[in-house]
Amino acid sequence: MKKLKDFIKELSFVKKLRTRKKVNYYGRRYILPEKSVKRAENDMAYRKLAVARQTKKWPEKTSVLTGKIREVLAAGYYEGDSEELAADMLFCYFAYGFSPNEYLCYELNKKSVQERRSFVSDRESVCYGYLMNDIDQMRVFRNKMQSYEKFKNYYKREAISIAASQDKEKYLDFVKRHPVFVKKRVGESCGRSVELIDTNSADKEQLFESLILDGEMILEEQVIQTGVLKQLNGSSVNTVRCITLNTGKGIYTPFCFLKVGRKGAFVDNGGAGGILVGIDSKSGTLNTDGVDEVNHCYSIHPDSKVKFKGLQLPEWEQMISVCREMALQIEKVRFIGWDMAYSDKGWVVIEGNALSEVIGPQATSKKGIRKELNNYITEMGVKM
Repeated sequence: MKKLKDFIKELSFVKKLRTRKKVNYYGRRYILPEKSVKRAENDMAYRKLAVARQTKKWPEKTSVLTGKIREVLAAGYYEGDSEELAADMLFCYFAYGFSPNEYLCYELNKKSVQERRSFVSDRESVCYGYLMNDIDQMRVFRNKMQSYEKFKNYYKREAISIAASQDKEKYLDFVKRHPVFVKKRVGESCGRSVELIDTNSADKEQLFESLILDGEMILEEQVIQTGVLKQLNGSSVNTVRCITLNTGKGIYTPFCFLKVGRKGAFVDNGGAGGILVGIDSKSGTLNTDGVDEVNHCYSIHPDSKVKFKGLQLPEWEQMISVCREMALQIEKVRFIGWDMAYSDKGWVVIEGNALSEVIGPQATSKKGIRKELNNYITEMGVKM
């Protein structure tokens, strides 16, 4: 029976149906029909009515959104009437899918309708991922241990997974070699569950029992960061997100950006106060100031005082080459965001993402990338 189900899932038209279901879910759920959006863009009275209808239709989602809007507005000063800004944020979610953080980072309050439509929301980037990538092969990126096994040579470090009592000996053997290691849930994302563990003064067996209580974990040898990325912030592993697009006519790397953590933080993600910085993808030079998830801008790192713009990242061509090599090893996953760190072993991969967010290149440049993404997907021969 399982073989029959697997066979059916692999059929071309079945895959298309499964993909379309995902695209419809992420692209249309909560979102107003296009006809209503176009009318609302030019008719403020109708806009208020359309948003009111959506809030009534989706009360729980609206509650979450309004809470988030209050949170991000409280995080900094923004020009204009706060109630008007909050109302526009709510409209931009129901019309285009932009989260309150995206609204602020893209400065949508200052953008025309045409400019707003040039940006790609996080919800839409998921749709792009499903359209460009094979729905089954992309699953290798959902399990961090499977990703490690697939791209082990590019990790340049040891990793194991633990999930149950029978893994104890494997775990004890691992911590003998790596008393300090990084633990993550195998299916987690956005830096959640990532923690640096030091077992030197810990009860190792008791620690094992506590780790497996949280489900399957991947334990990785610690990455020893070096060079300018360490100078920017030494407590976090700061990474370059390099997006590869395999069109069949070549592998492109047009969108690269840097994620840098704050003092005392171990991860570089925005939710932990991380800062995004734009990169010239041809030269590896930082070409923008930094921006955090509520659009606070930084010409220098607020803790290390290192200036962002003009900083040259090391061995850039090698990093791009490594990302292209990895992309070639899984050709049916054509849109991948690689997180790369510069270590004492050179460039190493931290993880790959088949549903890569695109907030980095848009928030740092304040420009949308819809046209570019559409050109790449057209070159792939994929219908939107």
